[in-house]
Amino acid sequence: YRFKKFRDLFNRLNITKNLNEKLETWHYESLNETIRIAKEIKKKIN
Repeated sequence: YRFKKFRDLFNRLNITKNLNEKLETWHYESLNETIRIAKEIKKKIN
């Protein structure tokens, strides 16, 4: 169940996609959780 949720999340974020017969390249906005969390921590500290 946890893996399915993880896979569904990445699919919604366009990080992964279902493979079909056509091989194609796609781009996605990479996650940078370290910076996002650091900003949240800074907000709470200040």
